[in-house]
Amino acid sequence: MKRNTVNLGSGPVHYADFGGQGDPLLLVHGLGGAHVNWISVGARLARRQRVLAIDLIGSGFTPRAGRSASLESNRALIDLFITRVMGGTATVAGNSMGGLLTILEAAASPGHVRAAILVDPALPRPRTGAPNPLVAALFLSFLTPGIGEMAMTSRRGVPPERLVERTLALVAKDPGRVAEEVLEAHLEMARHRHGSWDADRAFLQASRSLLATLALKKRFYEKVRKITCPTLLLHGADDQLVPVEAARELAAVRPDWGFHVFDNLGHVPQMEDPEAFLAVVEPWLESVKAGQAA
Repeated sequence: MKRNTVNLGSGPVHYADFGGQGDPLLLVHGLGGAHVNWISVGARLARRQRVLAIDLIGSGFTPRAGRSASLESNRALIDLFITRVMGGTATVAGNSMGGLLTILEAAASPGHVRAAILVDPALPRPRTGAPNPLVAALFLSFLTPGIGEMAMTSRRGVPPERLVERTLALVAKDPGRVAEEVLEAHLEMARHRHGSWDADRAFLQASRSLLATLALKKRFYEKVRKITCPTLLLHGADDQLVPVEAARELAAVRPDWGFHVFDNLGHVPQMEDPEAFLAVVEPWLESVKAGQAA
């Protein structure tokens, strides 16, 4: 994996290049994440195509640089990145907020998204089931002006190692499954970003934009119905952040999409069980390639 930075006009954008040749694949991380969320699967996916993983505005090694970290700003960044760096069209795989951004980009710029893979995408609340009370309280604190800023300030007193431990406990059914190299990469990233108000501000902007977008459920599904590219929806059965019932609702609206639920996995199946993830994704990518070549 090589790390690169490109200036797209509005500011610098960092991305990881996993190599490979052929049809480009863009990997998009979620809220509070970075390119390191994909290192368990990036090199394997690059055996069959060119694979890049972007750091969104104010995330990873991409500075905010005066830009907004809202969903629309990041969607526009993805669109520009596909145009300028990836040759104008790409398969896009997004996890969590990155999955929601993939939906928004596929709906807004159908000519740029050849195919989409939604990995536990951020979704509106399902009709049934109560939200996880701890998760609901966490996001409510981010949403509330002043309280969110206080929450970010309080995090600065927590060692990076503890923050990574807390995050993995939230996103993985069994954090012990996450590979040591992935854990080390996340620790390095946490140490790099620890105490940065710019990073905290980007996180709050992104989380508030995310929650506002998901609150408009009807508008969200209007965008979902606009998507024309082949799409694969993946979800962990034990996701604490986005309940699997929300994914089942989405799959019911788009029964033409591929849909797979991973038993005993949480919000980041590509990190928690990369082999299970690849066992579904690789054949699907081959089928899409064969179908588009026909």
